[in-house]
Amino acid sequence: MKKTALVLCAVILLSTLLFACSSGSNDNSTTAAGDGTAAVTTVMPTGTTDKYDVADSLQPADYGGYNFRMSTYTSPDADGTTTDNGKYFYSEGATGETINDAIFKANTTVAERFNVKLSTVEMGTDDNSHETAITNSIKAGSDDFDLAMGHDGLSGTASLKGYFVDLLKVPNLDFTKPWWPQNTISSLTIDNQMYLFSNCISYLGMNSTRVLFVNKAKMQDYGLTVPYQDVTDGAWTLDKLISMTKDIYTDVNGDGKRDVSDFYGFAYTGPSYCWQEPFDCLAITKAADGTMSIGISNDRTVQMVNSVYDLLFNSQGGYFTNSGTNPYGVKNDMFSKGNALFIYTELGEAIDLFRTTDVNYGILPMPKLDSNQSQYYAGYTDKLFMIPTTNTDLSRTGTIVEAMSAEGYRTVFPQYYDQALKNKYLQDQQSAGMLDLINSCRILDFAYIYGFTFSWTLTDLFASGKPSTDFASFYAKNLSADQKKLDSLIASFDALANS
Repeated sequence: MKKTALVLCAVILLSTLLFACSSGSNDNSTTAAGDGTAAVTTVMPTGTTDKYDVADSLQPADYGGYNFRMSTYTSPDADGTTTDNGKYFYSEGATGETINDAIFKANTTVAERFNVKLSTVEMGTDDNSHETAITNSIKAGSDDFDLAMGHDGLSGTASLKGYFVDLLKVPNLDFTKPWWPQNTISSLTIDNQMYLFSNCISYLGMNSTRVLFVNKAKMQDYGLTVPYQDVTDGAWTLDKLISMTKDIYTDVNGDGKRDVSDFYGFAYTGPSYCWQEPFDCLAITKAADGTMSIGISNDRTVQMVNSVYDLLFNSQGGYFTNSGTNPYGVKNDMFSKGNALFIYTELGEAIDLFRTTDVNYGILPMPKLDSNQSQYYAGYTDKLFMIPTTNTDLSRTGTIVEAMSAEGYRTVFPQYYDQALKNKYLQDQQSAGMLDLINSCRILDFAYIYGFTFSWTLTDLFASGKPSTDFASFYAKNLSADQKKLDSLIASFDALANS
C-alpha cells in the first residue's frame, strides 16, 4: 500500500492529541449515544503517527477489466448553475485542482489494484428525475449500474420499497474502519438492516458537515478566548456560547435597523438543517434492543428550544434568517465580510467562500446542550449511496465500494482537510485538531432521511416569521402524523426483513 502523504502533519504538531468525542480524553472506550446505540470514536491505529495510514481488510482480486458503473446526475443550483454530483467521488483525469486530483489518484489506485474500470452513468438532471430513472431501471430488472448516488430523502423513500440491497449482507464491507462514520452507521441501521450509506467514498458529507466558524481577531477585540480548551475538556456548552455572544451587537451602518450590515455575536443564515443533532435531541430514539419510539417530548427538548431561542432571539447578539433560497456562498457572506463573531454553517464554506476572506477565523464544533451530554455531535447532510437489487455480483461490488471508501479516507480526505485549512490565517494546530474531532463525531439522522416532522422541530418553531418556544403545541399538532410514519417505517423494515 502506498502511504498517503502526511498532509496535515505540517499543521498538527506531533504532540496534538486525537480528541475523543465524549470528553476530550484519549481512550478507546465507546459511549452510549442518545438513541441507545454505540457511538464509537475514531482512534489513531497503534504504532503509527499518520491517522490516514490505515489498511483495509480486502483480499487480492482481479476483475478482468470490469466496468464498475456508478449512477449519478447533475442538479440545478439556486443561482442558475448546475452541480455535477459525481465530482465528489469520481474524476476522469488530473486538472491541477487539488481535491479533483486526489480523487483521480484514489480512483486510479482502486482501478489498478483490482483491474476494473470506474465510470459514471448520467441518469437524470435533478434529484427527482434521477430517483425516477434509477428506480424504473431496477423495477425493469435492468443491469444499468452497480452503485447509485441519490438525494437523501428520496432515496430513503425508495429504500422502503425493496429497490436496494441490505448493506449488512454485502461481502467485504468492514464497518469498523474509520472511513465508515460510526454514528451514521448506527443511525441508518434499522431492524438490523441498512439500505443507504454515507462515508468517505465521497467528500460531500464532510463538505456538508455543520460547524462553527469563529472570528479570532474579533474575539481578541472583545477580550474573549477561542474555546478550544473547553472543547478538548468536554466543557463546551450552549450556555457558554450564549454568554459569549448575547451582548455583542454593533449598528455598523448607523441606520437604527438590525440587518446583515451590522455586527452580531452569533449569526445563522440558513437553510435550517442540522440544528438538533449537536444537542442530542433526535426525533426518534432507539432502545438497546433496537426498538424505536418518538422520544423527543422531554425536558431536554424543552431546554434546547428555550436555549436556542435565547441564542437567536432573546439577546441583542443573535441574528437569524432562514434564507435557504439564496445562492450557495451568498448566504454567509456576512461572516466573510467580518459581520459576525460566530456563524453556524457548512464546513465547505471554508473552501468555497471563506478561504479568500481577510477574516482571521477558527473552526469549532457546535457545543453540547449542557454538561450532562456525553459527547459532541456534528450533524451533516449528504447525497446517499445504495446498491440496486439488480446488482449481479455483490462480492465484487462490496470490494470496490470498500476500496473506494478506504482510498477516499487515505487520499482525498487529507487533501480536503488541507484545503479547508488553506485560509491564509488558519494555520493554527487547534483548528486542525477540531476537524479531527468533528469528523469523528459526525451523524446523519435517519429521522431526517425518512421525513419525520419532529426532525425539523427548531426549524418549524423558529423559521415561520413568528418564532415560538411553544413546543408543547407543536408536539401535539404533529404527534399523530409522525407516529403513523414511524409505524409504517417499522412495518416496511419488517417486510423487507422477511422478503
